[in-house]
Amino acid sequence: MKFVNSHYDKILLIIAILTSSLFFTFQLLDDTDHKTKFLSLNNHSLIIDEIDGVETVSFSKKTKLMPTNQVIFLSQDTDLKKVLSVDKVIFPRKSKLEIKLNNDDFVSGKLLNATSLVLSKSWKNARTPIVIETENGVKNIYTKDINHIYGSQKVVFEQDINFINDSGWIPLIYQDKNIEMMDNNITQKVRWTTNFSEENSSIYDLFTPPLIYLVDGSLTTSIPSSNDDAVEEEPFGVSLLSFKKEIYRFKMSGWIGNTPYFEDLKTQISSERNARNRVETNVPYKLNPSYKPGLPSLIKTTPEDAEKLLLVEFFTVQQVPNKKTGGLKPVGRAMVKDYSIGGKSFEINSLMNEVYSGQFSIQLKFELPSTSPLEIEISEKDEGKEIIFADRSYEIISIDSVNKTITISKNDPRTAKISTVTLN
Repeated sequence: MKFVNSHYDKILLIIAILTSSLFFTFQLLDDTDHKTKFLSLNNHSLIIDEIDGVETVSFSKKTKLMPTNQVIFLSQDTDLKKVLSVDKVIFPRKSKLEIKLNNDDFVSGKLLNATSLVLSKSWKNARTPIVIETENGVKNIYTKDINHIYGSQKVVFEQDINFINDSGWIPLIYQDKNIEMMDNNITQKVRWTTNFSEENSSIYDLFTPPLIYLVDGSLTTSIPSSNDDAVEEEPFGVSLLSFKKEIYRFKMSGWIGNTPYFEDLKTQISSERNARNRVETNVPYKLNPSYKPGLPSLIKTTPEDAEKLLLVEFFTVQQVPNKKTGGLKPVGRAMVKDYSIGGKSFEINSLMNEVYSGQFSIQLKFELPSTSPLEIEISEKDEGKEIIFADRSYEIISIDSVNKTITISKNDPRTAKISTVTLN
C-alpha cells in the first residue's frame, strides 16, 4: 500500500500509455481489415474498394462512364451538391462489355485482355487493342474507334470521396442531363403577392382586372387548351424483324479413322474455305484466342476450363443406302455437346449441309424519333440482357421459342417510366 501511494503518479502514467497503445493498435487493425465498404445511398448501392492505395467506386448497375465524365452527388438533407470528375475507369478481365463505335455500330462480348482494362484521360491514344470475344469470333478494337464502353466498371475520381460515407447523397450519372444549368429556386422567380391593405380602395375604375395565370413559369392571360396540354407519348422503339432457327457454327466436313473434322462457318480462310478442326472424341475444345488463318479455330482444353465450348461424346461411321447408285455409302455421325448452349446433346452428320442445334436467331430493330435506327441480333441465351439505345434502357424479359415471341421492358430515365411489350 505504501508502494502504491508513493508511486501513484507513475502508475497512472503507465496505465494511460498502455491504454493509448491498445487503442491505436486496434484502430490500425480495423483499418487494415476493412478495405471494402458497401453503401446504400437512396436505393443506389455503391461499393468503395481500394486498389494499390487508390479508392475506386462501383455502382450497382452497369454504366457508360468514361474518363473526364462527371458524376453529381445531390444531398437529400441540404441544397448542397458535389461534382466529381472521372479520372480512370477499370473494367475487370473477362467481364462482358458493350462497345459503341464512332460509326454508331455496337460490339458486344467478353473482355479477353490478359489484365483488367484501365482507361485514363488519354485512353483515345492507346496503341494496344481491346480484345473482345463476340458471337462472330474474336475481334481487336482500337480505342480511337470507340465512342464509349458500357459495362460493370470501377471508377476512380479526381476528387476526395470521403463524403460518400455519409448517407443522404444521391448519385446522378446520366451525362445528357445538364445539372449545372438547373435552378433549384425557379419557384422564386415569379410570385403572386397579396395586397394586405385594409383600405377598401383599388387602382381600377371602370373595368374588371384581367385574370393572369402562371403556366410553366410564365405569366399568361389564358389557360392552355387541352390539346396544348396533351404530350405525345413516345413510341416503344423496338420491333421484331425475324425469329428463325439459328444455323450451328460447325458442320462435319469429313473424318479420318474414328476422328471427325469440323468446319467452322464463322472463321474463313478465304472466300471459299473455312477453318477446319480435327476434333477427338471425349476431349473438350474451346475457341483458339490466338487464331490466325491457317491455324485451327478450336484448341484442346480441360473439363474444368470455364471457356470450354464443345465436346464430341460419340462418333461412328455407318453404311446407308445410296439412292443414286443403289449401293451403300459411308456416313459419319457424331453426338455433340455445346457448353455455351446447354441442354441436350445433338447430332452432326456428314449428310447435313446445315446443322441446327435447337437455337434461334432473333433480329431486333431499335428506332426512335430523331435517332439513327439500330439493328441487333440476339439468341435465347440473352434473356436478362440490357441494351442501351438513345439513353433508354431496354431489358430482354423472356423469349418464347415455341410461339416465337419476345417480351421487352423499356426504362426511360427522363420520365422514370417503365413499359413492357411482347413482340411477335
